[in-house]
Amino acid sequence: MKKTPYDYSGLFGKDVNICDGTITAPSHLKISGYVKMNIICSGSLIITETGVVEGDVQAPDIEIYGKLYGSVHAHEHLVIYKDGEINGQVYTRNIKVEEGALCNFGIAVGEEANPGALKESAVINGNSSPVGELQLNEVKSPETKSQENKTMTEEDTGVSHFW
Repeated sequence: MKKTPYDYSGLFGKDVNICDGTITAPSHLKISGYVKMNIICSGSLIITETGVVEGDVQAPDIEIYGKLYGSVHAHEHLVIYKDGEINGQVYTRNIKVEEGALCNFGIAVGEEANPGALKESAVINGNSSPVGELQLNEVKSPETKSQENKTMTEEDTGVSHFW
């Protein structure tokens, strides 16, 4: 019997589970299409430029190049790249936002970031900032490898508060 090559549009590993509106992945996961459900990932989660997720996501490290509508629980790091977009709530230990990213979210950052941690100020890199003046590290291109601080204010975001 002659084998015929197939044009696969996706692959779910043997340990990936999809049930009750949630995708559970025991390792890394990359989303390049449209997903309308929650995602729990034990490895890195990447939403590519063509990826759109409507649902809550949870992973140690999350990179957003596409669009996400829902809560983000990045236990270690969250990076939102220049064409990335998040609409929802963000809970993370560390966050980096590239200039040009669309950020419309409430945020809790630091060691104690959890769903109950949204409050009138955020702690980022050890500095406390009141709502409306949030200190973020701007992600630089790989060539420069340097980081600068950027202050987002109410005027920058059009958001009257970050909660």
